[in-house]
Amino acid sequence: GRGSTGGVINQVSKQAQLKDFTEVSATTGTDGRVRTTIDSNTKLSDDAAFRLNAFAQDLQTTRDNLSNKDFGFAPTLKLGIGEPTEITLSGLVQRNDDMPDYGVQSLNGRPITATADSDYGLSTDNTKQDIDMFNAIIKHTFNDMFELRSQFQVNHYTTDATETAAHALATENSNGTFNVITPPAFGNYNPANLWVDLQSHDRRIIQNTIDSQTDLISKFDTGFIKHELVTGIEIGEETYRNQSISRTGQGMPSGYVGYESLENPSDFILPAVT
Repeated sequence: GRGSTGGVINQVSKQAQLKDFTEVSATTGTDGRVRTTIDSNTKLSDDAAFRLNAFAQDLQTTRDNLSNKDFGFAPTLKLGIGEPTEITLSGLVQRNDDMPDYGVQSLNGRPITATADSDYGLSTDNTKQDIDMFNAIIKHTFNDMFELRSQFQVNHYTTDATETAAHALATENSNGTFNVITPPAFGNYNPANLWVDLQSHDRRIIQNTIDSQTDLISKFDTGFIKHELVTGIEIGEETYRNQSISRTGQGMPSGYVGYESLENPSDFILPAVT
């Protein structure tokens, strides 16, 4: 699916049920991994229920300065459960506050050997993503053969990213200027004397979608062959804006920020102006 790493084959939302239950989970792991979830369902009447799923996590990594701090919740209200007409109202609110990691550089065809704190970016880097979704489904079952289903969904996504990535390796001249080694870098270089050329990947993305879909589902048999016929109409509108922003360091070309030492990336400098 678009916008999801690896794609989504069959994603199914958790539906409200006619019973009461609450499940809470907690996960801890190495390198500062902490995650907790809650799944709570409440029966409101003989044909109505409310369900809430929520999570929060703080995921550290083997790289000392990187983390992912996220939370979200998804409420669902279902009316007319088991009745000919069923209404489902649901939503999703999710917030991601992450520290990006674009990995390490390679030298002579192999990734450099990096210590736990060797992330090649700035401490001010940040990626914030907000997701707001609302979904309404009305389903009416006429009989065993015909079912009418109408769905309306509104989505709002925003991404604010200030991200610095390792672009290439470089050597420093005696006057404080740098010579960038055309990637991929091959040669008899001393890693202690190499620097990493940093490039900005800043952007602000705003995406809004509105979708309305109505389907008539018909089920019938011809002899021993079973059929399911879906006839429908879909109307939608999508707006998408991607604003790229380039930070430029002193004496650097547009979109390039500065240099960090390959072996000691906490050493950040701007090149001399020539």
